[in-house]
Amino acid sequence: MIGGKMADAIRWDGVNIAEIRELAKDKLLEPHLCMGFLYLFIATQDGISQCNEGDWVAKDQDGNCHVLKAEEM
Repeated sequence: MIGGKMADAIRWDGVNIAEIRELAKDKLLEPHLCMGFLYLFIATQDGISQCNEGDWVAKDQDGNCHVLKAEEM
């Protein structure tokens, strides 16, 4: 639940980029490979959010994307 609205969410496991791309659509920016890890960047209402492996990408009913950090879950 995000801001009182149901959301679809997918956990970034480091390889499921096709699933993330399907959910985030044009909100997913070019992934970045650094030291063997693939980092994702998602356009959100608050700006660009980095999605690390283990974080969640969620989409609310209004079509806005959110990055939910694993350590906050």
